[in-house]
Amino acid sequence: MINLFFPCCYPLHTVVWNGIPEERGVNRYWDYLPFWCRVSEVSLAAVVVCTGVTGTLGNLLVIIVLLRSNHRGEESSILRTSLAFADLSTSIFVVIPSFYYHVMPIRGYIDIGEKYVTFQLGIHNASGTDRYNTNIGVIQGYRLFQGLTFGVCSIVSLLTLFLLSVERFIATGRALRYQHYFTIPRVKFSVVLTWSIAILDTLFFVFDGNGGFELTWSTMAKIPISVSNRKVGAVMRWAHSVHVLMLVFLCLSTVTLSLLSIRNFVREQTRVVSEWRALGMRVSGPFASENRHILTTMCIMTLLFATSTGPRGLRLAFYHTGYLFLKDDLFEYLSWWFFLASCSWNPWIYNMRSRQFRKDVEDFFLAVLPSCLKEKLQRADAAAEARERRMLRRLNLIDESSL
Repeated sequence: MINLFFPCCYPLHTVVWNGIPEERGVNRYWDYLPFWCRVSEVSLAAVVVCTGVTGTLGNLLVIIVLLRSNHRGEESSILRTSLAFADLSTSIFVVIPSFYYHVMPIRGYIDIGEKYVTFQLGIHNASGTDRYNTNIGVIQGYRLFQGLTFGVCSIVSLLTLFLLSVERFIATGRALRYQHYFTIPRVKFSVVLTWSIAILDTLFFVFDGNGGFELTWSTMAKIPISVSNRKVGAVMRWAHSVHVLMLVFLCLSTVTLSLLSIRNFVREQTRVVSEWRALGMRVSGPFASENRHILTTMCIMTLLFATSTGPRGLRLAFYHTGYLFLKDDLFEYLSWWFFLASCSWNPWIYNMRSRQFRKDVEDFFLAVLPSCLKEKLQRADAAAEARERRMLRRLNLIDESSL
């Protein structure tokens, strides 16, 4: 048997069983792993399900709140709604099903064909296992739909994050000319163009150059990769490499614009602070707190985007240079799941850190809560306010007539 499922220990190693393991109640795909390897694999599966659940709930909440709010027609809201829809689709159709694929070999089941994983030692020896790899071609079924969804939504997410970085750069560097660059018709056209480019790019990536479509199923990462490994002809392979370089350039541009936005914001606030101090005014309170909040949010956005795309870009660089190392399969797994993790934290950093969005969320929950719960919350708020007033009266901080 070949270990095609678990990247933490012995990936692509041959496992030899004496007899049929199932006859003795042994799981041939799982029970040969050491204890700490099992703990690591279960932990990875737990992270996957947490990523899927938080991504689904977070993006669903963002879409509902943005569509209900009075700000749904604003430029930034349109972009963030498109981003949330792409990330929601990835969470539902790719991440959550991947948890099932993580659990299958742990439970003793596989669905890629047992003959591909197991062999008789008398027919194939260990040196013949080089033909086994962790990438399997898929040309039909639900996994083909998964792969197409993953490809389209990933490209939409990258393009939308790039547009949001451009928006931040303009807002911090040329705030007075923001409406000159970003208008509602232009943003709507950009969203349509983004989805159109994503669909065409994904179809190109899965086109094998011979009239068919194929994507790659990674048995280690348990996800469909929207790339055909059977690109026919030098022109197709060259065009594929150019597309990959364009995506890498897109990610580098997003990081660069985000860093420039941070620099512009710091410079502008430093100038404002120096002007206030020259006028003898103290810079503190809500103004300083708001600036720290904005700067922290921008730094988190940049750091998490680099975290989600950096490992995958590094893995592509290793792949195209032919560089391999000891934990190559584990790094391949982590690079993909760092990239997929972005669909779970994007709704929180691009929306939940906004005070206006949190206010919209509060209004939404108050609107959908039953009237009995609303009354309980109102009574609790009234009781808390009464206790606060009594404490202030004891301290003689308010007049008796104000009660």
